[in-house]
Amino acid sequence: MSFLIKHACAGMAACSLLITGPSFASAERLEADLSALFADGELGLGEVSKASMRDRFTAEDIVYESLEGERLQIGRYIVVGNYDNPEQVRLESVRVEDSLTELPLLSIESLVLGEPGAAVFTDETVRQTPLNLASLSIDGITLDLNADLASEIAEELDVHHSPGRLEIAKVRGEAISEDALGMLEFTDVAMHSEDLGDLGKGAFILERMRIENLRGMQ
Repeated sequence: MSFLIKHACAGMAACSLLITGPSFASAERLEADLSALFADGELGLGEVSKASMRDRFTAEDIVYESLEGERLQIGRYIVVGNYDNPEQVRLESVRVEDSLTELPLLSIESLVLGEPGAAVFTDETVRQTPLNLASLSIDGITLDLNADLASEIAEELDVHHSPGRLEIAKVRGEAISEDALGMLEFTDVAMHSEDLGDLGKGAFILERMRIENLRGMQ
């Protein structure tokens, strides 16, 4: 599979639809959409396929090299259901690392979006489809707080950033949109930091935190 999708991909996908039907075409669309999502860097894709028994489209061994020197690896990207309005989008074995040192910056065991409204959130899809998730499930998050990525996340969330390590066993969410949040729950949160402000350095451990029924979010 080439790093960047060729300009003729759209025409090839249309021909595939005529010859082999919509299921094969959806596998082709997944490849094209992922290539559009990561068009500002180098993309490597493994096998892109459709399961024989049900609507389940899978792209394996995704490797994206950003212009900023970060490498994103996704073991499997799975779309379940109708490609235009899937029941579920699942990412497995997600890892962000420094492409030079190969030091891990972020790793996620699995991330599942329930009824996301799109198979891949390209720039065009984001403009056309407002965020509206029926459910969210994330397992096994590890974030290196020494990395620039952590600093950028902290800046976006307007929270204090300090070096260290953050681990979250589970995140569960329901009814998530741009301006509302039905439920968001964090389980087994552990942060080890060299700078906890006035508390000095040490560990912050939270067994469970749950947020419910937020409205009017900005």
